Amino acid sequence: MAAVGSTEFTKPRWRAVLRPKWLCWHAFAVVAFLGMLWLGDWQWHCALSGNTLSWAYTFEWPLFAIFGVVFWVRTVRDEVGLTAIRSARKAGQAGTGAAAVGAEKGAAAAGPEPDVAASIAAADDDAGLTRSYRRESESQEAYAARLVAEIRGDRGKWRALR
Repeated sequence: MAAVGSTEFTKPRWRAVLRPKWLCWHAFAVVAFLGMLWLGDWQWHCALSGNTLSWAYTFEWPLFAIFGVVFWVRTVRDEVGLTAIRSARKAGQAGTGAAAVGAEKGAAAAGPEPDVAASIAAADDDAGLTRSYRRESESQEAYAARLVAEIRGDRGKWRALR
């Protein structure tokens, strides 16, 4: 089992955000950040030339740029975390039949690390929410079907809705 700080553990996790789709999103985030800074500079020059409304935008655009960076970092961290959860699940499924030796045997018997276990539990909770959402949407679909049948069956009362 790899140590937490080793490159063997972190490399596959960060590899997910180096795919071509993610590289395009990274490029978009950089261009958006630079564009917002440029807009702030443009508003600065407009404000210096006498447009008093531009003073608000002068400070607003750099704030938007900072918020964009904060949210982009959170998005990347979420993706890396999801990749770690997927890796832990695959390792748990693949390693169920394998025999461990020495210290790895004790570590495997103790179960996953606490943060990985919490992530897996959170993902299972999300799956439970998904199941309850499906049940709710199915009941909503059944209700909608009953309403449609009622509208079609009662010709006098609901005639305007056809």
